[in-house]
Amino acid sequence: MSICSAHPPLRLLQPYAIEPALNDFSENVPIVTEADYRRLRQLIRRMRYTLRHGCYVHELERKLRRARVVPPQEVPPDVVTMNSRVKMESLAEGETRSVLLVYPHLGMNREDYECVLGRLGTALLGRRTGDRIKDACSQPMRIGPVLYQPEAAGDFYL
Repeated sequence: MSICSAHPPLRLLQPYAIEPALNDFSENVPIVTEADYRRLRQLIRRMRYTLRHGCYVHELERKLRRARVVPPQEVPPDVVTMNSRVKMESLAEGETRSVLLVYPHLGMNREDYECVLGRLGTALLGRRTGDRIKDACSQPMRIGPVLYQPEAAGDFYL
């Protein structure tokens, strides 16, 4: 059983690719808060030698290496941070759904939770409203509005 039980091991699949947004967000560098960066680096250190996890630890690590790390007070309100709730829109079908980006220990039994160690969770982290994501095994999606972001709400303890 994978630690990201909602995302079974999918090692043969490609990670999500980030496409430039159809707006003025020309900078395609993920934005991560200092607290999220610290917690995710600790998570990666713990997971690195666990063979049974089957999640995207290496992809998350690559993303953190190229991320712009900012204090929580400086993160723009349209950036997906940990514990953010965001609307996702399927570009092929036009359907929308709301997801919450979570750490693996919060339990993956809820349909609306996306683990940061899963394909979609890793792709969402640090992205902005309007960015598009896709992979070879699923339909392209656009990140809709960030419905809740802890930093924008002043919830810096999450």
